[in-house]
Amino acid sequence: MNSIRKITIVYKESTYSRYFKGKTLKGEVRLLKELHDEHFCMVEKVVSFLRREGIQVMPLKRAQLKRIRNADLVITIGGDGTFLDTAHYVNDIPMWGINSTPTHSAGFLMAAAPENFERRWKLLVGARPFDGAQGEHAVPLLPVLKLQRLQVLINGRKLPELVLNDVLIAHANPAAVSRYGLRVDDRKEEQKSSGLWISTAAGSTAATQSAGGKVLPLESRQIQFIARELYHGRRHHYRLAKGVVSPQTKIAVVSQMHEAGCYLDGPRVWYPIHYGDRVEVKSVNRPLAVIGPIR
Repeated sequence: MNSIRKITIVYKESTYSRYFKGKTLKGEVRLLKELHDEHFCMVEKVVSFLRREGIQVMPLKRAQLKRIRNADLVITIGGDGTFLDTAHYVNDIPMWGINSTPTHSAGFLMAAAPENFERRWKLLVGARPFDGAQGEHAVPLLPVLKLQRLQVLINGRKLPELVLNDVLIAHANPAAVSRYGLRVDDRKEEQKSSGLWISTAAGSTAATQSAGGKVLPLESRQIQFIARELYHGRRHHYRLAKGVVSPQTKIAVVSQMHEAGCYLDGPRVWYPIHYGDRVEVKSVNRPLAVIGPIR
């Protein structure tokens, strides 16, 4: 990692700046202003520090994300949501997450925080030689994890985003029943539920675990699926309620809903699906390099 010269920094906009800036501060909004100040203080601290280190820094708002190519490293400042959104625009560049407000922001994928950022940066660039070699064979003191991603196709069309955490297929109205046909290789059945999760190993610790799934080793290539809140009537006996399958497994979902969505890594990136639309989810050999440690 000693060859880092250009870094793209992606930072989130705060809830305060999006909804409350310029308004009278009351109750909980005061806390949002404090978190806003804490977050942007961290953004300024990281940018200033890296520039003093001689790094060319390219700051980018999360809302202005586009394909990131000309960088040696991508740093996100925010929480897991910012990291996941940014991952959709990164192919072969390592990513490093900094949780700017760790007391209030989910940060499973984050490897640094305000109190340890500079120390971990020194570990990152202070690589030790491998077998006495120098330069390109240097081994970073921080681990680099290769996290598997998923490719999603709707009616045969590949979506441009690769999924790092999970895919949710569900009715557009959260109060409505999600109806669909699920096929896993040569097994198939119709289901009624609150939606179907399909996740990577990295995503197995998120919503999938909350729905009753299994936590997988982070660098596993296995795929997990689990239906949330299945409807259990007298005629409903499900064989595909959940499962962990190999990366070669073919998973397909055919919508039986007129208004539904295919949500990628959370609520921000989603595609509408309608009755008869077919969603395929498969493993793809394009892992994301993520700098640890991730606990």
